[in-house]
Amino acid sequence: KYSREEPNAFWHELAQELKIDWSTPYTQVMDTSRGIEWTRWFTGGQLNITH
Repeated sequence: KYSREEPNAFWHELAQELKIDWSTPYTQVMDTSRGIEWTRWFTGGQLNITH
């Protein structure tokens, strides 16, 4: 229920709980400006898979 009512907070907390090491931190969890079906996740964030 929480994930549907507060999706930004849910996914932000999940990313923190998983201790994802962002090489560049994200600036926004969800960008739904183009519609929910075209959601962009963790915008601005970058990961380094070799790190």
